[in-house]
Amino acid sequence: MQIAVGPSESREFILTNKEKAYFAGETGTTNTRSYEGLIVELHKFLEGWECYLGDTPLSAWGVKSACVLPQSMTREYVVEQAAETVFLADGLNLLIVTCSTSYRGRAAFAPRVDIRSIWEEGVPDYETRWDPERRVLAVRRTDHTERTSDEDYPVWLAIACDRDARFVPETSYRPTTYTKDAARRAMSSAVPYTPGRIEIELGNDDPFSSSATFAIAVGDTIEEATSVALSGIENEFALYDAKMRRISELFAGFGAAMRDGDYRYALSWAIASVDALVMNTLGRGIFAGLHWFPNYWGRDTFISLPGACLVRGEFETARAIIRTFAGMQNANRSDPACGRIPNLAMPGETYYNTADGTWWFVREILEYLKYTGDITFAKEVFPSVELAIEGAVTHRLDADGLVLHGEAETWMDAGGESRPFSPRGDRAVEIEALWYTALRSGAAIARAVGSRKLADQWGARADAVRSAVRERFWDGERQALHDHLDPDGSPDRRERPNQILAVTAPWDDLLTDGMKDGVVRRVAETCVLPHGVTSLAPDDPGFHERHLDLDHYHFDEAYHNGDVWLWLSGPVVSALVARGRVGEAWHQTTVLRDLVFDEGAAGTLPELRNGVASGAGENVAGAVSQAWSLAEFVRNFYQDYLGVRPDLLGGSLELAPSLPPGLAWVAAPVEVGGGRLFCLFQVDDEGRATYRLSADVGVPPLDVTFVANAPPAAPGQETVGTAAARLEPGCTLVFSLERRGSGWLVSTHAVEGGGHEGGPA
Repeated sequence: MQIAVGPSESREFILTNKEKAYFAGETGTTNTRSYEGLIVELHKFLEGWECYLGDTPLSAWGVKSACVLPQSMTREYVVEQAAETVFLADGLNLLIVTCSTSYRGRAAFAPRVDIRSIWEEGVPDYETRWDPERRVLAVRRTDHTERTSDEDYPVWLAIACDRDARFVPETSYRPTTYTKDAARRAMSSAVPYTPGRIEIELGNDDPFSSSATFAIAVGDTIEEATSVALSGIENEFALYDAKMRRISELFAGFGAAMRDGDYRYALSWAIASVDALVMNTLGRGIFAGLHWFPNYWGRDTFISLPGACLVRGEFETARAIIRTFAGMQNANRSDPACGRIPNLAMPGETYYNTADGTWWFVREILEYLKYTGDITFAKEVFPSVELAIEGAVTHRLDADGLVLHGEAETWMDAGGESRPFSPRGDRAVEIEALWYTALRSGAAIARAVGSRKLADQWGARADAVRSAVRERFWDGERQALHDHLDPDGSPDRRERPNQILAVTAPWDDLLTDGMKDGVVRRVAETCVLPHGVTSLAPDDPGFHERHLDLDHYHFDEAYHNGDVWLWLSGPVVSALVARGRVGEAWHQTTVLRDLVFDEGAAGTLPELRNGVASGAGENVAGAVSQAWSLAEFVRNFYQDYLGVRPDLLGGSLELAPSLPPGLAWVAAPVEVGGGRLFCLFQVDDEGRATYRLSADVGVPPLDVTFVANAPPAAPGQETVGTAAARLEPGCTLVFSLERRGSGWLVSTHAVEGGGHEGGPA
């Protein structure tokens, strides 16, 4: 899993503690962003440090190589066989730095302290305390008092050492310019503070004297910070082992094998990186992205939920995330935003300015139930579903039953309502598709909990929305959907990718098959580029080629008017696969696969790429690690290429594998309910495809519909047949697909305990 970085380059890396802290840095340079360092609850505490051998610092420019792992980063230097390893302990505000070297003599650790909000600029005064008995250095800002409420933030930074040490005060401020932030002309400088050096001696008879460990902790009080730092010294190896074991369990749960080893490793990294963004600040939730979004965004959270949790069987985490947002739902029935979940939630601040986050929330409650069959939880959360739908019915519908919203209340929200750069009010195509999906989802949940009256009412509303979408959004000339309806009802025909969600978000047929074909064709022709899916067609006069071109426009103007958004590859891949265009889908996937290793922060996927690919150098932009980019990349593997789509509410499962050439064979487990399915798919040299689906004893009986798509070697990969069978716990179904003359033969049989013996489909 290691990503090696050579001496001529530097990569950003990010570690989190899965609670409220993260550490970001560079493998081979000083920090290039103000947002790098040790950050807890939206406040930075540590910029970095220098390790000294004698009076010579280990320079970032002297890094020989670096190795990034999901749990740590290790640098090796060109001098004195020096190396340092950095990791952030799970569940604690605790960073541990271990330095080793062949050098013998005086050495030192000099922290660069920078205590401030991540959006604050200034030069604060600091108070420093040295505890010689416990060998702990503590620092706080003089204007920060002890924490008094949950809305406050930690105060003290403490640094402990595992060796005899002395503190040498050498106070200084170091004005710093951050190259990547300077390019954005935002948060481009800061003034970190060095209180002095923690000095040690290397070179006595102790065989372990060639290394030293420094534990850096953040706490509400000086005693708390000191205690956590000392526990890091005492439990260093146990803490590292616990973090490594947790990440190893992630990979074991993934457990996939396939011909394309690069894809497997990219998926593994994506799983680790999106799991690292599952945090616990206001209850369990998902950070939208780092560095700009270390907080909870409703839309991002529930777009991410399938890939971050459901497809991997992280059902307990999914439940906790749903509960977190249900607890923050706007319950003020007189408020026009009644029923909405937050667009943005962070300590002390909650905003309800999104029209789609609530519908993703309802959709993903149903998807959770489809994976688990958890009726008890359905009953618990159903009041939130009812409040979401009835709040819109009361306050936000037009005469046709379409939901109304503001100009910047879609996911294309840059600039806000006061100055929207991509105004899309007051009925955007994906909002209506998601509203329709929420009504269908709500009806299904209502039936599951015995509320037949609401199920019928919401089903009838969904029928009306479907009719309105087909009538008011369909453009027969373009054979595509309008992007949105203006407040006067006139259609907007700008070519954007949003209509693809009208194909992928609904559970059933919002659109006819002909409409779906038209939508997928139009988006593929206008917005799907070789390097990703752009937010606006390149031939549009408003298209912005680059995210950053500040001499001509603010970057928010490009955000949804040209920038490539990596999360959009998820629905595009789903739509292409569903229409038999697997090769095109696979191209988008391989672009992301390679990006995990080759560009941007190591082992993750960013928010954006430039609308026009640069000829040389990195082409990434925006947040360096984005949850929905990662989650959609993972989801595509399970739901589209493997094609495993459970519905435990209905006691059924659809198996529709669509293997691209890079996946001519694949084996993978899939968690459903209280058990595990195991898939083994392979295509032989003669084009015969065999798909084995096994269930352990924890999987309930399922009626399986096998949708046979032509295998990778075939010219097209459209559906060529179907078969049905009963999968019993502890049994295996085998589906076969082979060419017979001008057609295909689909067959199925059950082994290891019975089931349906079928013949040709």
